[in-house]
Amino acid sequence: ANAAIFRKYDTNRSGKLEPDQVGHLLASIGGEEPSEEELNYILMLCDDKNPNGAIDLSELQHAMQAWKTYIAQRDELQAALDKFDVSGSGKLEREELKAYLTQLNAGKEVTDNEVEWVLSQADIFSDGACTTPELAMATAAWYTHVEKKKKGSFACTIS
Repeated sequence: ANAAIFRKYDTNRSGKLEPDQVGHLLASIGGEEPSEEELNYILMLCDDKNPNGAIDLSELQHAMQAWKTYIAQRDELQAALDKFDVSGSGKLEREELKAYLTQLNAGKEVTDNEVEWVLSQADIFSDGACTTPELAMATAAWYTHVEKKKKGSFACTIS
């Protein structure tokens, strides 16, 4: 099934899906074209088995699943970003991310080390902040951290 999907969108038969082709694929899944930021997020997140700025057949399933997961929570993530982005930058800087994580943590303040760890897991664009797509990863990383803390097996190291 994935091979057929890949062939459908690999319109120039290059053996890879270039960004515009990935955009068309994602639109067919989500019903609307992804923003440039969302497209770049999927490319950076999923172009990992053969990094070439495109999605290869081996990366296709990951890209489609990541997109489906993201669009299922996009409105909620955007609302959270709008609420906590007090600087108006369109992304959550460290202090804003800390406030967001504190809300996820039932109002109990999180440490700077925890914020740094979450950023290390989620900051795909390497700009020290979380965009709406990256907030999905930050949220998942936070809940993973909380579960590990509950079990007493979490060690957070900052290098």
